[in-house]
Order: sequence, then structure tokens, then C-alpha cells
Amino acid sequence: MQLDLGRVPPRVGGIKVYSPEKGGRDPDELMADVDVEYKGDMDVGIAILGVSASVKDVHVKGTVRITLRYLPFQPLFLCQMSNSDAQFSNF
Repeated sequence: MQLDLGRVPPRVGGIKVYSPEKGGRDPDELMADVDVEYKGDMDVGIAILGVSASVKDVHVKGTVRITLRYLPFQPLFLCQMSNSDAQFSNF
């Protein structure tokens, strides 16, 4: 197996942060939508039983929702992070 993530980093296009007052969410959580785009020179190759395959030049664009929640009885620098509702563009 060959894995080369390339030299092109992913790009963050914009961040939209939602206040806890909207949507009736818990005041101890922070929710943000992050626009992410990756047009990289990644090269992933695999060979199984003499048959090889590879993926090159991957382009991904979408929105990732990140939710941070405060964990009670923990130091303030510890929190729970989850992501959901990934939306990807059509190719």
C-alpha cells in the first residue's frame, strides 16, 4: 500500500458560528459550520493479488458542522467535539 497526501493543504473558506440562543440549544455548547475545500495532489495506491489500483488528484468541497460541548466536572480546557451534517458538492 502506498499513501502520499501530497503538498497541497486543505483550505478553510469560511466559518459561521451559531449563538446558543437560536434554535433552543444548550447554552454550554458552541456550534459552527466550516466550509472546507481540498484540491490536492494526493496519491493513494494499493496492490492485491497482482492487481493494482490508485487514486490521484482528489477534489473535495463541503461544509462540516462542529459542535463543542462543555464537560461538567472537568478542567475548562477539556470539552467534547463532534462533527455532523457533512454536505459535499456534486461532481
